[in-house]
Amino acid sequence: MMKDYIKKHIKDHALEESPNECCGILYQEEDTLQLKALRCRNMAENKRMMFSIDPSDYLKASCFGEIISFYHSHINSSEFSDYDKIQSEHHEIKFIMYSLKSQEFKE
Repeated sequence: MMKDYIKKHIKDHALEESPNECCGILYQEEDTLQLKALRCRNMAENKRMMFSIDPSDYLKASCFGEIISFYHSHINSSEFSDYDKIQSEHHEIKFIMYSLKSQEFKE
């Protein structure tokens, strides 16, 4: 179960980036073991339909602690896309999605 402060971070990020998809990384801080969120730059060509995390942001998060999951937003859909599912499985990392349409989180 995600903590409320993480949900707020993701929701605020999604609203700020709309109509584009936002993206970011959740990581566990090495020193405190606290779950933190890092906003990332969406490098996708079509930012309204996809996300691609900037490799420099991934590197930054990996220096802060253990990467736990990627998050992103959907504007008009409340479900993960097939592409999201394939990428999550391929990279062996959990995806979290916030839907602006339904105002719900999916993991």
